[in-house]
Amino acid sequence: MPASPAPPGTVAVYSNGEATGEGMAKLPFVAGLRTAFPDTDIVWITAGDTSYRTLLRPLTTGVIDRFVQIPEAPAGVTPVLFPRKLLVDQPPDLVIDTQTRFRTSLWLRRALPHRRFFCSAFSGLFSGRLSPLRSSRSSRILDRLLALGALAAGAPLSPPPLVIPQKSIDQAGALLPPGRDYIGYAVGSADPKKRWPLDRFVELIGVRSAMGDVPVIFLGPDELNLYEPLRAVLPDARFPLQTSAAGDPFLTIALARHLRAAVANDSGGAHLLAAGGAPMIWIFDRAEVRDRYAPASITLIALAPEDFGGRDMTDVGLENVNAALDSLLRPLRAC
Repeated sequence: MPASPAPPGTVAVYSNGEATGEGMAKLPFVAGLRTAFPDTDIVWITAGDTSYRTLLRPLTTGVIDRFVQIPEAPAGVTPVLFPRKLLVDQPPDLVIDTQTRFRTSLWLRRALPHRRFFCSAFSGLFSGRLSPLRSSRSSRILDRLLALGALAAGAPLSPPPLVIPQKSIDQAGALLPPGRDYIGYAVGSADPKKRWPLDRFVELIGVRSAMGDVPVIFLGPDELNLYEPLRAVLPDARFPLQTSAAGDPFLTIALARHLRAAVANDSGGAHLLAAGGAPMIWIFDRAEVRDRYAPASITLIALAPEDFGGRDMTDVGLENVNAALDSLLRPLRAC
């Protein structure tokens, strides 16, 4: 019986970088890699920065060992030509290319010395094993990455449950004590075109508050300018991230466990609330993005302008979101 191949000493994962939302969407893939390669040095290589190194570092500590940021190709220069060789401290045994551009995959395969190479481009046709990724027909980013990870590991990835520190759990319980129906609202997004109009959020919160629900508003680091204006028009709202230690993603995840439901733009905050298991109304700016990024692991109603004959976030009406929230809450209130 042939001996099993030795586990790789180093696994290098290449990506174009992750904003907070994309980082959260990919997190089960990252955690699954650590489970598949428990004693391997995992290096995350990006063109540009990644939230795994910054805001989401508390979630990737012990999962990703090192980060390497390479220069982005100058405008007009294809990745195939720049740089000729990618210099890292130690050539990896195994390279996983998570992006899908064929030229970038060709460049990376030539620029980074390796023993085995796995990529998504052309359904994994240029990967180190003769098993292309055509078996993964889902358009969801996470499904594609899990299939790619399984190809590299030789077995399906098994992402472990997210472990939330007890400190964050206790803090969330103090901020949102039991006995009330809390509805969360993530009203911002880094991309302006992904934002449902703020005045509609305010009106929706007023409607739900009149029904006895307690609004809990989640503002990210780029939305702090909204705190005072929103507090002035919504005096009964809770702002837990503004009255506690800021910048702790575990706290947002723990707070989500206390929510009856949440309404969110497509944002990093939405993905953090989803990681905590909150039932959600998720408003996407395009149906195509919904198909790629909507999580499958939570109770979710995902809306997009196309559902209502439109092309812009303003085409998602207040009545549409309120009706979806009613539909989401009805079976939950019966529990």
